[in-house]
Amino acid sequence: MKKIILLLFILFCYTQAACAQNVAIVLTKDIPIYNAIFGKFITEIKSSNPGVRVKKFVASGGTIGEINAFAPELIFSVGTKATVLAKKMSGIPKIFTMVVNPIGESFCTKEGDPLPEMTGVLISVSPEMQFKLLKQLMPKAERVGVVYDPSKSSLSVNAGVKVGDKMGLVIGNIPVNDASKVPDKIESLKGKIDVLWGVVDDTVYNKNSMEFILLFSFRNKIPLIGFSPNQVKAGALFAMYCNYPVLGTQAAQMAGEILAGKSVSDIPLQNPSDVKYSISKRAAKLMKLKISKKILDKADKIFE
Repeated sequence: MKKIILLLFILFCYTQAACAQNVAIVLTKDIPIYNAIFGKFITEIKSSNPGVRVKKFVASGGTIGEINAFAPELIFSVGTKATVLAKKMSGIPKIFTMVVNPIGESFCTKEGDPLPEMTGVLISVSPEMQFKLLKQLMPKAERVGVVYDPSKSSLSVNAGVKVGDKMGLVIGNIPVNDASKVPDKIESLKGKIDVLWGVVDDTVYNKNSMEFILLFSFRNKIPLIGFSPNQVKAGALFAMYCNYPVLGTQAAQMAGEILAGKSVSDIPLQNPSDVKYSISKRAAKLMKLKISKKILDKADKIFE
């Protein structure tokens, strides 16, 4: 009887090992924010797939060999460098996050659709969520201007144009691919827009251009929608941004679908689901806008 029990136990362990699925997590750097995303991913994937084996790697010259030795069924990459590395490994489903420019890096199609082996969680908040808050703050706003580099932020802008049509907003999109021409493009919007929409795009929004953009906003009483608390602190009316660690939770939910057999190409890229916003009461006063207590109460940060 003991032999039978022992054999059954060995068979059970062997079956569990054979059925276990390996998931490699590749970080661009071993830093707190990436590790927070890593931690959320593990918590979520373990709750839905208790038998999954997860191993962390930090992108370097020898990482591909180490990942191959681990033989993963799926790779989750955090950051651009890690995703570049992951993409080189064909035949393995991949999910990315913390990538600023997925189209420019060819991590998705030009239309923002997943690749046959790669999908991901974006860091940019959906235009719909941003425009809903805009409508609460500026109900009469109709004309939204956006200056952007098509090679970097067309995914957000194209989505914004579609959403704007549904919400009664006319999106005036001005392309630019040279940072030195950004001031002229911004100036060209004077008298033509009610609000300036800032998208994650380092051709347009960088250390050299932010002062000019904010001065344009102040001088012309045209509110700026930013994408970080620092921009609101500097003078943008509001900014919406994701709760970064929760990107790991979203990615793990997508991973669960893939491990269950769903095709990567059938899982669309996702915008962040957990979003926060900051508000500038100073900018609102300058623009002669009233902010309701309800909006202020829900704000992550308020700048007086």
